[in-house]
Amino acid sequence: MKISFLSSVLALSVVGTSLNLQAEENSQKPIIVTATRTAQTVDQALASVDVITREDIEQSQAQDVGELLRMVAGVDITRSGGYGSLTNVFMRGTNSNHTLFLIDGMRVASATTGTFPIENLDLNNIERIEIVRGPRSTQYGSDAIGGIIQIFTRNEKRQNYRVSAGSYATREASAGFSMGETTTLNLNLAYKQTDGFSATNPNAGIFYNPDKDAYRNNSFNFNLDSPLTDNLKLTITGWGSNAEIEFDEGTTDSINQSYMMSVNQQLTSNWSQQFSFGYSKEDLQTSSAYPSGITTDRNLFEWQHDIGLTDNTIAILGYSGYWDKAKYFDESTNDYYFNEKIDNNAVFAGLQYHIGNHDLMYTIRNDDHSAFGSHVTQQFSWGYKISPKKRLIATYGTAYRAPTANELYNPGYDFVGNGDPQDYFYAGNPNLQPEESTGGDISFQWDINAQNNLDLTYFHNDIDNLITYSGVNYQAENISQARTEGLEIKHDWRVPQWSLVTAITLQRAYDVQTDTDLIRRPREKLAMSLTRFHNSTNSTRAEVLASSSRTDGANGEYELGGYAIYNLATQIQVEKGLTFEGRIENLFDKQYEHVYGFNTPGFGMYAGFRYQL
Repeated sequence: MKISFLSSVLALSVVGTSLNLQAEENSQKPIIVTATRTAQTVDQALASVDVITREDIEQSQAQDVGELLRMVAGVDITRSGGYGSLTNVFMRGTNSNHTLFLIDGMRVASATTGTFPIENLDLNNIERIEIVRGPRSTQYGSDAIGGIIQIFTRNEKRQNYRVSAGSYATREASAGFSMGETTTLNLNLAYKQTDGFSATNPNAGIFYNPDKDAYRNNSFNFNLDSPLTDNLKLTITGWGSNAEIEFDEGTTDSINQSYMMSVNQQLTSNWSQQFSFGYSKEDLQTSSAYPSGITTDRNLFEWQHDIGLTDNTIAILGYSGYWDKAKYFDESTNDYYFNEKIDNNAVFAGLQYHIGNHDLMYTIRNDDHSAFGSHVTQQFSWGYKISPKKRLIATYGTAYRAPTANELYNPGYDFVGNGDPQDYFYAGNPNLQPEESTGGDISFQWDINAQNNLDLTYFHNDIDNLITYSGVNYQAENISQARTEGLEIKHDWRVPQWSLVTAITLQRAYDVQTDTDLIRRPREKLAMSLTRFHNSTNSTRAEVLASSSRTDGANGEYELGGYAIYNLATQIQVEKGLTFEGRIENLFDKQYEHVYGFNTPGFGMYAGFRYQL
């Protein structure tokens, strides 16, 4: 796929600007909180933001979170097999552990692996997803080099039920309940199981096993909202999943949980504060030739103040601390690879200022990490309203990622078999320093007319002290430098009966020293969705996702070919409250790989019913 081809597709999608069609402009912009830690509408944010709503989820009929995220500009997804298999997110070409994941404000990435298993997030438990591209360490600390993905759990004030089935013997069921008037409680339960297909193909070599790799997941979420007084509100949320994932060499039992309790208080007309207490847990028990157990427990406390200094100025002050316990158990020796604690305490401050056509924001944060000490990040954002329909946004700042417990403390693996720790491979390094980045982006936002809007964003990010396993016996060390840069193009065309959304990513992520592309990241990606709204309840949707070729392997020695896949989805109201849902996945049965030696789903059909009271 060539850049010129992608550009021509953009030109076709923008043709809608010349159509003389009438549409009602939607003045109710989605409210977001992830970009700045304060509530604001998408069009106010000084950041590149996308919001996937519950309505979007139901129109798409996607089978998992990865299928939704891959349609977003600047986001690439890799999956090592079928549904439930390891899924990684690469945002703006950065590493998969450079994206911070939050669930209802709680940090949920593992302190051991550094990533979060989005494959275990059931879409029936999700209300909306906020995707913020670009560094955000000044707001949230470690990991937010590429950006942030925050999942808000489902909180509908009505009952809902859903059943579906489809290819690979996939079956799903979910139910949601709501009770209360002033104090409300919402509970959602979800179940998914699939017999799957062989995760690997002959390219996997000695790891190839042509058996089916099944997946099962039970999950839940709940939301409790209670206004304690006129100016005091309590919110408690929780999410959890219990999954069993088969792979060619064994099975992993995965338990993930996340809980958050927040107390919001309006102290005065221009001063509010929020206390947040959170807990998350990950428990991975692997049965294979090399059995192991990995557990992570995290406690979090945050205290934030939002103060309106003037009509045009808001100050943000806060404290954030989290305390991790990470354990890696070796079942074969009945001993721990490591059993460590990691603490992080931070203070942060921000100032938002509006004058005339200008919006300014400055944020600064100091993190004190138990493994490497103090680290300061800063960010400056500027927005300029060129005209009522045109806006320019520029952001520049620093970010970082703290090394994980595995990178710090893992003693390595005795592949030689002589019991000498000096001969162990892939050991951690307690002297590691954090990965650091400097970069930003420039965006041009244009509301062309009531039917069309266009966003163009150029981004650039330099990352130093990348942690790689390249030392003696592949020990972890800080050595590499990487650079990511590119262009994101988003265009929306909406009229009462139609919607066309186009997202194009042109990027390069590469090692500065060797000038070689980072693996599994395409230079070009196109995502388009065309939706026909038959009425207020019925719709039909067509999707196309196209990606250029990528490299893979330890030294980029394998090439993964480019591909294009097409999907169809529909929802039809059978009677009041009862809706038929259907999706065709990979319409032309395209065979492609995200990871060398691993298969991806072929042609699939899924159908079900949704009932809402």
